[in-house]
Amino acid sequence: MRASFVNLDEWEFGSELIEIFPIGDDPIDLHNTADLIGVDLTTKGTITFHIRPTEQPITWLRDRFPPLDLSFQEVSDLKISQIGEVYPGDETLIHAWEYYEDSLDLPPVFEFSGGMFEISYRAASVRLDLMP
Repeated sequence: MRASFVNLDEWEFGSELIEIFPIGDDPIDLHNTADLIGVDLTTKGTITFHIRPTEQPITWLRDRFPPLDLSFQEVSDLKISQIGEVYPGDETLIHAWEYYEDSLDLPPVFEFSGGMFEISYRAASVRLDLMP
């Protein structure tokens, strides 16, 4: 089963994703130009990653994209693991997402890897919202 994608190009199965492609816009490099500010979970089965341009002192990186929310709906099989030792500055790192299918009857699996934790879950859809 494939996930649906809203406001961004569909991700390819079996790949490690460090960039997202908003529809009609330039790609956003989440690993090198973005910081994870927080993650929200709702009782309605949604997980939202709040992402902002990096705070690095390189000005051209900060102006490349507006703050954004990447939300996954109809989330199930959620697992969160904390990474052992977190070094100062690593807490906002986004390493990558993996996206793969392991069942024809269930939504695909998404695996997030960051500087503080890893999150694995199934989700039926992904939505990108660019903030003003």
